[in-house]
Amino acid sequence: MANIPLTRAELSEKVLAAIRQEPGCEGVKEVTISAIKIVGGGTTWGATVLDNGPGDLNAAFNAASRITEMYTRLFRLVD
Repeated sequence: MANIPLTRAELSEKVLAAIRQEPGCEGVKEVTISAIKIVGGGTTWGATVLDNGPGDLNAAFNAASRITEMYTRLFRLVD
């Protein structure tokens, strides 16, 4: 199955919305999307929480990690 191409802004919006659905992460304010080069060729992307707001930082970090793992299978970063 081919990944759906999304811009950095589109990915950021999707990831942030998904993180906010997680318990304790409702107040997360900002994430960033970074392109990551894979050794031996290709690229992928990762999401990082920049501002967890009033929520728990560990919960936000863990949610971002889980969502990134799931979404990298579904979406491809295009610039």
